[in-house]
Amino acid sequence: MFLRALQKSPSTFAARHILHNCTIGTWPKELAQFLRTKGGAIRSFWWCDPDHLRESNVYREFTALMEKTPELCKFVDLQRDKELPAYFAFAQVAQSGLSRADGAVVLGYCNSAVEELVEFAKAPPRASSSESSAPKKTLLQLGLQNKDFKVFVRVRPPLAREAGIAPCCEVSDVDDPRGRTVQQILLKKPNIEETSEFVFEGVFRPEASQDDVWNTLHESLDVVGALLDGIGATVFAYGQTGSGKTHTIDGDGTGIVARIVRDLYSRVTASQIVDAQYFQLYNETFIDLIAPPNRLSVDGSGTIVGARSLQAASAEELLSSIQAGSKYRASGSTDMNDSSSRSHAILSISLCGDVGPSGSSRAGARLFVVELAGSERVKRSGVSGARFSEAVAINQSLLALANVVQALVENGGRPRAHIPYRDSALTHALRDSLGGTARTALIACISSASDSAEETLGTLRFASCATHVQNRAEDAKQEAAEQAQEEQLDEAISGRCVEFSSGEAVIATRAGNIHCYGDLSATDGPLVVMIHYYGHADVSGLMWRSMFDPLRAAGCRYLAPDMPGHGGSEGESSGKPEDYATAGGPVDVIIDLLNACGTKRAILMGYDWGGGIACAVAQHHPARCQRLIAWCASVREPKVMEKFKSMGRKAVLILTTTTTSLGVSTDWRQRPSTRKCCGMLDGPIME
Repeated sequence: MFLRALQKSPSTFAARHILHNCTIGTWPKELAQFLRTKGGAIRSFWWCDPDHLRESNVYREFTALMEKTPELCKFVDLQRDKELPAYFAFAQVAQSGLSRADGAVVLGYCNSAVEELVEFAKAPPRASSSESSAPKKTLLQLGLQNKDFKVFVRVRPPLAREAGIAPCCEVSDVDDPRGRTVQQILLKKPNIEETSEFVFEGVFRPEASQDDVWNTLHESLDVVGALLDGIGATVFAYGQTGSGKTHTIDGDGTGIVARIVRDLYSRVTASQIVDAQYFQLYNETFIDLIAPPNRLSVDGSGTIVGARSLQAASAEELLSSIQAGSKYRASGSTDMNDSSSRSHAILSISLCGDVGPSGSSRAGARLFVVELAGSERVKRSGVSGARFSEAVAINQSLLALANVVQALVENGGRPRAHIPYRDSALTHALRDSLGGTARTALIACISSASDSAEETLGTLRFASCATHVQNRAEDAKQEAAEQAQEEQLDEAISGRCVEFSSGEAVIATRAGNIHCYGDLSATDGPLVVMIHYYGHADVSGLMWRSMFDPLRAAGCRYLAPDMPGHGGSEGESSGKPEDYATAGGPVDVIIDLLNACGTKRAILMGYDWGGGIACAVAQHHPARCQRLIAWCASVREPKVMEKFKSMGRKAVLILTTTTTSLGVSTDWRQRPSTRKCCGMLDGPIME
């Protein structure tokens, strides 16, 4: 149980741990990283009995961990590694029911054992390289810019109760190391000489309008455009209670939500439907704000399940529903805020129908607008009872958020092995926004009043750390494009098939009618496309005839075309590798044949010229290549072969030879350049 708890929330526990006969079904692979980050170690003991065998995974993993990193783990087999009872004393108890064995063994502590374990437990943590390598400056202060995770700061105007209180921070325009104009915040805590400096891409001064905030956000990170491209996006408002988050996000219809919704409806097409959900996270429980008080669940991927969807016909209709739902959001009065939000509010928007530049959306792409409840010090907010419980839940989820951000950047701006997304329902649900494939904007809201200097400093430190978070929106963009291609391919091959008569058929392609030998009767088997070498009319797909029966017996489908100008096919073909991918060339022929056969992917096998064509198809249409077998491939560019590394050893087979066994009388010799190409591959090379 302890290892499971450590895996779920490593920040909860101290650095050093003592275990005895530990058992766990799935070993936490991140254990070594946890211990390194903490500067800690484990002392684990094992007493072999019918419930704790040396063949178990735990015994094996602890042994390996000690051998690999002895500074992190000492694993002691008490029946092998220690003289008993010199280390531990044991007493045999014959009473039944205490153990599944014949009796029970009770551990008796020797003074030497106790002293050793106490000394181990009290030892201070080792210096953690992860903690010391966390970025100390914002990304802009290092002269860099974050494309997919933007951080802004908004300074709230002084409240009436803050009249006469001196400001703790000032904002000024400065040039970053690359000469760009950015904003600097200098913060000075009362009675302390030290000044903290932060530089951000955009800082909104107290006089900034809602228009200023939206225009800067829209120009810097088009979150609506990201959703339309099938990528997904998130806007966070973060800060202490009473710092202006609700005004920034809602603003009585002038905030981020209204502007995103109106912008989205002005850009969707007639075939696209806006689907919205609105819910709150209250005391670590998601509650539907469209259908309150329905409680929602979260699946293993962090997706909110059970929320009612809104599919409004217009922006104003959707905004009216959101406004109505906001009235059910938990709120209350505290000493720091007359109307303090006591929950995190999340608006989730997705699109149904055709989405994205290629006419398709990446599955699950969403736009989140998140107004986080404010962090608060209970001593200042004066809450008690239910409000105190709310404050604890809010602060715990915000701490989990801070821990996730820290984990994403603590290795010199790079993520560590384990990111604790599951420590809170908030971070679990929004994991794609934090180091994932979404585009994210964080608006950190602060007060300039000196009595809030401590909270403001904490917010700015969080925002500074967040500037280093690296999302991977390009991965999502690529995924959306691939999904669009997949759907277009489904449409292209839908209902198509070729009827073979006596093992032969003629198929129309962009290069003319192609005579083919084949058998597609094994409907569930893979399709193997065999491409012959370059020659004259007497060279045809029949060079592969010895393969037909074995492939059929193996449950495969096969296709052996006579390429243009060969065998029974009309037209002509160029033997030059640079002509493989020209319009109407060999690559187009193979793709047209696959489409005609109603096949998405095929095993491509080619010899000499045909091997070069197979490589060219795999290069230009990787989604259509299930496996690649290139025999003496005619390829002149080594870089072409190098691209197949990502396909792996199981997907690529390169064959080279000095003679052929397929009825070709020529003594064919492999070009040195192609041999060099083959040497670059991860796949096997067979002589």
